[in-house]
Amino acid sequence: MKFLLFTFLAVVGAIIAVLTSIQNGSLVRYLDTHPHPVYVPKITYALGHGYTVVGDLDEATTYYYRVAEQYPKSELAEPAYFNYLNALDELNTPRLEMATLYESYLSRFPEGPHAGMVKRRVYLCRTK
Repeated sequence: MKFLLFTFLAVVGAIIAVLTSIQNGSLVRYLDTHPHPVYVPKITYALGHGYTVVGDLDEATTYYYRVAEQYPKSELAEPAYFNYLNALDELNTPRLEMATLYESYLSRFPEGPHAGMVKRRVYLCRTK
């Protein structure tokens, strides 16, 4: 029973430490200077996803955009950019602005897995 309590308290402490470092920006500064940048896009993408899950789309866009811009060769660049656009769309970004942003996805990832959906969204943004 003591082990369970200790484990629970350790996990809660770790969560509080991570949340604090996110809020004060130290996590982002750490990621920017991380000695093994191969892990950084994954962690940054996960932060964006976490903010999406809790409904903080403003913060989610920040992290998704960072992955797409700072790590364009990462396997997560395409899904991060798509999720960035999706979050902006959910935040009610003006239609014509979204059409332009969706077109930027198509220029960056013309054969991307979301290209068909993005083409449809460009059409809908331009016609409605």
